[in-house]
Parts: sequence; structure tokens; C-alpha cells
Amino acid sequence: MMRGNIDYNLRPSPLIWACFKGNYKIVWHLLKLGLDWEEIDGFGNNSMHQAAAGDNLEVVKILLLWGARGGIKNTRGHEAKELATNQEIIILLDT
Repeated sequence: MMRGNIDYNLRPSPLIWACFKGNYKIVWHLLKLGLDWEEIDGFGNNSMHQAAAGDNLEVVKILLLWGARGGIKNTRGHEAKELATNQEIIILLDT
């Protein structure tokens, strides 16, 4: 996928959706089932991008514990911290 392009054929996975909605119990369950936090949606956002965009601090912490990284860029060149408005998330992802 080229930078800035949208792939309308890619749909958000259940994990991506749960991360955006902030349902940390479902996030834990889906990670334990083997869903990949690096899977992307049509905009190139992974689970960390969506958790940050949804300002879901607990989910961001879970993803970090699971080994997720916040420095990956989506197709528009944004890191997860750039999608967050919650200052705690920005600080967590900035380290």
C-alpha cells in the first residue's frame, strides 16, 4: 500500500475495533487468541493507532505490555501518538 492511499478492501479486525472502542477485556482476550496487533485497517492503522485515536489509555498500556510499538507510521505518515489527544498516552508513546 502506498503512503496516503486508502485500501477500501481492508476492514478493521475485531482487535482493531476493540482497541478503538476501549474494551480492554476483549482486547486481552483477542490477543490471547493470537490476533496480531500489527494487522492494519484500510488507512494503515494498527491496534495501537486505534487505541491512541480513541484515547484509550488502558488499552494502550495493554498493547505496550504485549510488545506493541507506537512508532509505526500509518499510510498517511502518522504515528499513534500523533492521533492521540490524551496527554498520558502521548507521554507513554513518546518514550
